Amino acid sequence: MAALDSPWVPLYICIRQAAPGKQQAVAAMWASPLLRPFVCVAFAPEQILKDMNQEERIEDIEARPMLYEISELGAGGMASVSQGGSMWLLRRQAAPGERLLPLVIDGDVVFITEADIEPKAVEAIKRHCPWLMLKAHYRFWVFPFGPDGLAAVEWMVQPDGRASADEDGFGMDDGVEVILHGSIGVEGRPAGQFRLYERK
Repeated sequence: MAALDSPWVPLYICIRQAAPGKQQAVAAMWASPLLRPFVCVAFAPEQILKDMNQEERIEDIEARPMLYEISELGAGGMASVSQGGSMWLLRRQAAPGERLLPLVIDGDVVFITEADIEPKAVEAIKRHCPWLMLKAHYRFWVFPFGPDGLAAVEWMVQPDGRASADEDGFGMDDGVEVILHGSIGVEGRPAGQFRLYERK
């Protein structure tokens, strides 16, 4: 696109408008020591971020934490790291290759299978929002690790219909709230089945 050829167009416009044939130019900008800090803070190229391997991702988290939502979880340097619909468990003290464990990738929950969810909860998802099975499009939160070595997880599969309403109450749909609670260990695996949360 012409935007990439014009020195007068701001860099972020170049990146946002980059056509597939211009990805090499965007990558060159990303690789430049002078341009990369600006690119990261303002409009980081999403595809380049997605294509990072584990060690590149960890290096990027450490060098540019402003691109990520990082929550410290205790347990000797554990943290949850979120960016662009994905979440990882960062284990700073683990061996290379095992320091970054994926929990959610592009909205897909990848650390469990349907078998790790109690049958009652599976039934609720299939009845009210089957398109959201093993999806994390809403709240997905990992709490700090406790003395038992487990961290609680709250996963809102679907909010209730009020979430789509405006401040006057218009636009509310008939969605049924589905929230799962569970726990994970420091290895990023579920400790028992995820259960359906029921308000009392």
